[in-house]
Amino acid sequence: MKTLLINPPSQKDEIWVREGRCQQFDIWGAPFPPLTLAYLKTQIRDISETLVLDPGPAKMNQEEVFEKIKDFSPDLMIMSVTTPTFENDCNWFAKKVKEILPQIKIGAVGIHVMALPKESLKNAQSLNFVFISEAEAVIKNVVKSLDDLSNVTGIGLRGKESIQVPFSENIDDYGFPDWSDIDFKNYHLPIKDRPFSLISFSRGCPYSCNFCAAQTYYGRKLRKRSVKSIINEINYNLELGVKDFLFWTELISADRYYLEEFLDALKSEGLDQKIDWVCNSRVDQLDLELFKKMKEKTKEKM
Repeated sequence: MKTLLINPPSQKDEIWVREGRCQQFDIWGAPFPPLTLAYLKTQIRDISETLVLDPGPAKMNQEEVFEKIKDFSPDLMIMSVTTPTFENDCNWFAKKVKEILPQIKIGAVGIHVMALPKESLKNAQSLNFVFISEAEAVIKNVVKSLDDLSNVTGIGLRGKESIQVPFSENIDDYGFPDWSDIDFKNYHLPIKDRPFSLISFSRGCPYSCNFCAAQTYYGRKLRKRSVKSIINEINYNLELGVKDFLFWTELISADRYYLEEFLDALKSEGLDQKIDWVCNSRVDQLDLELFKKMKEKTKEKM
């Protein structure tokens, strides 16, 4: 059993950011490492030979991508799909893959297919299924039941009523993303021009901003990792040579006490002078006291 987890290449050789609500051609002038795909590999690597492929940042041309897929010959391919890349991903790339490997099963993960599962399946005949729940909680059952997906909950299928899987309350259970297929030299924030990575800090957002679809993907309830788990993942990334991070959460200050507990742990573990980081927040949740505390817990810049 082989599984390919891929950010599809672009017909126009463009590089798109495909994480969560971030679906655009360029964010801060840098591609993001494929966090979702790396998390999915962690869930299934013990039951499926799994490859994560991110062709854009790796500067693979289309011919190289299709040759790699042919050589790997996966039974299952899961694509990270966004709204602006839907046609490219599902009606060009996936179609070409099915021409090369007619028996392959193809699924899509991402906020677009999660919000519009029926429309996505209707508009892309190359798709066999889409994830309608948090994919980390579902993918192992998909792999185990690939010959017959009709009883798998958490996915959308044609002609069948979909059943969602509740969001996990303990996201520590998902472990750390598996970066073994990723070269971090391909991911640089321009402000520092050195490798950076994403670390999932928490999931969910209690707010309802009309410009944001984050709740569709991660839910409204704030779900926090243990501080110990985040600290351990930072150390894991340091072993990989990565010292710069985007703490991946909609709102790092959603729980101020939790954030301050984390900042104190950075100091006590001696990590405040080893890493630099960036994050998302809201202006109405920040004040000078918190800004100073956050700045103190980073080596150079925040």
